[in-house]
Order: sequence, then C-alpha cells, then structure tokens
Amino acid sequence: MIGRWDPLTVGVDIPTPGLAEATTRSNGTVVSAHGFEPDLAAAVAHRLHVRLSLIEAPFAETFTPGTKPFDVAIEHVTITPRRAR
Repeated sequence: MIGRWDPLTVGVDIPTPGLAEATTRSNGTVVSAHGFEPDLAAAVAHRLHVRLSLIEAPFAETFTPGTKPFDVAIEHVTITPRRAR
C-alpha cells in the first residue's frame, strides 16, 4: 500500500516521441519528462495525493515475468494481428 509520503513509482518507456520524452539518469531515474504518459502518471499521483517517481522501463521488460522496480507502468500498446490472437 502506498502511504501519503511514499512515491508512486511509474515505469515509462523513454523515448517515445510524443508519448514519453525525457532525460534519463544513469540510475534509470527520469527527469524533465513530458508527453502523454508522464502527464497521465502525474495526474494519477496528484489524485492519490502522493509524490511521483518516474523510472525508465523499456517496453520489452514491462511485460516480462518477475518483480519490477516500479509500482505500475504506463506504456502505449497497439493491437497487432499477433497480439490479437
């Protein structure tokens, strides 16, 4: 459970032009983020009254099994013929 002072850690795939653009530090922390996905993450954190922490989450790693260093990922996903099956 996220407490009032705990950050909501959101994974985003940087760079995705128009959707998620930013500078990423060597530790994966995202700074100066802009685009739909970071804006959506900020709106969710604001609504939950928690701080937001964005980290780099490459698309392929978001959907692989196992523990993740983020609470939730906001990633664009398009339906392709292969995914539709």
